[in-house]
Amino acid sequence: MRILAVDGDSVFRRNWEAPGGSTGSTALNRTVAAVERESSGYDRTVVAWDARGPSFRAVRCPWYKASRVDPGVACREWATRTMAELSGRGYVNIVAPVTTVDGFTGVAEADDVIAWVAAEYSCLAHDGWH
Repeated sequence: MRILAVDGDSVFRRNWEAPGGSTGSTALNRTVAAVERESSGYDRTVVAWDARGPSFRAVRCPWYKASRVDPGVACREWATRTMAELSGRGYVNIVAPVTTVDGFTGVAEADDVIAWVAAEYSCLAHDGWH
């Protein structure tokens, strides 16, 4: 089985920031189209999403992503709608959990979920998972 792992926050945010994307439905449609296009040839697609709240990295290092601008409530609402649309089309959505790393507790990020998927299923390569 071949699995594709996608950083949903990254793809959605890029589409949100693109011209016309902040109308919401445009960002949703562009994101769904991108996931569908890229998932061609894979048996399963996992879309990873950042959890909301300070990451364990930001708790440890306050300057981590400190210069990023909050995209606002509308962006988060449309990201949630995008997750629902992808789920309705059979894609697996995973929201990063709260975690503790080196004594620092905060949310994980989509990249962490992707790393977990890769580590978890690469050990099953002998069973046909890739």
